[in-house]
Amino acid sequence: MVNIQSTDILSDYFSTYSRNVRVVAWILRFIHNISNVNKLRGNLVYEEFKKAENLVFKSMQLRSFQDEKFLAKMQAFKDEEGLLRIRTKLVDSDEKEDLNSQFYCLPMML
Repeated sequence: MVNIQSTDILSDYFSTYSRNVRVVAWILRFIHNISNVNKLRGNLVYEEFKKAENLVFKSMQLRSFQDEKFLAKMQAFKDEEGLLRIRTKLVDSDEKEDLNSQFYCLPMML
C-alpha cells in the first residue's frame, strides 16, 4: 500500500503548477481504483483536484518549513487538512465577519 500522505512530490518536474496538480490527481485516482471495488471513471472532479492540490501544498511545506523555531515565531499552526497557516492581526479584527472566509484571516504558508 502506498502512503500518499508522506510521499514527496517533485513540484519541479512538470512545467506548470496546474499540470503538476492534474498529474497528482490522476495518480490519486489510480491508487483509489486499484484499492477499491468502486472505480472512478471519466473526467476528474473538483474534489479530486482539491485533494491533489492540498497534497502538493503539504509536500512543498514539508520541504520548505522544517525550522520549528521559525514556525513558532510566525505563529504557524496546522489546519484541519494538515496545511500550515499563520495567524494574522485580522483574526482579532472586528471586520473579519465581513470577510466571510477564514482564509483571509488565516493565510497558508507557501
